[in-house]
Amino acid sequence: MPSKADEIRAYALERYVLPWRRSGGKRLSIRSGDVVRGMGLRNATPNVCSALASRKFQHEAGIVLLDRAGPHQSTTTTFHYESGTATPGAAPRRGKGPEFFQGRLKPRVDRTAPDRDRVWRSADLFLVSCVSVKRPGAATARELYVSAWFVKARACIEALDCRWYILSAKHGLLDPGGDH
Repeated sequence: MPSKADEIRAYALERYVLPWRRSGGKRLSIRSGDVVRGMGLRNATPNVCSALASRKFQHEAGIVLLDRAGPHQSTTTTFHYESGTATPGAAPRRGKGPEFFQGRLKPRVDRTAPDRDRVWRSADLFLVSCVSVKRPGAATARELYVSAWFVKARACIEALDCRWYILSAKHGLLDPGGDH
């Protein structure tokens, strides 16, 4: 059974994108309120806005979101698309692109934050929290904990070639090379 978002994307594709493609237009604009009214939805404006802004919709329709005008999630929010830079059937990109930050949402850039690499490299000691996922049997402390998070944290710290210890709730401070 298709989700509400799938239904919204399918409606927008049939009602707006396909006729626009047949007309040969350069840019497409879809107002969220028109979709809400056209589908007879109630209290669904945020869902419509999310569906129209989604990479999945862009992928399915072969369009790219240029910008969104108006309030973030309103019936007056208008989405502006362009054809030609996305290919229908091509894999959608992952992550949030610039179109996500249009309107009221802006990327947060903290210009006062210290350079993370410099801070990491200047640290004298790292403490890594223990995790509940453990290897059965005896192992060194660094090999005892096997969760994906711990393995990644260990790899980052060992790549920096810094001193580190494991902070265990049960055993206190553990030397990673020590037996446990």
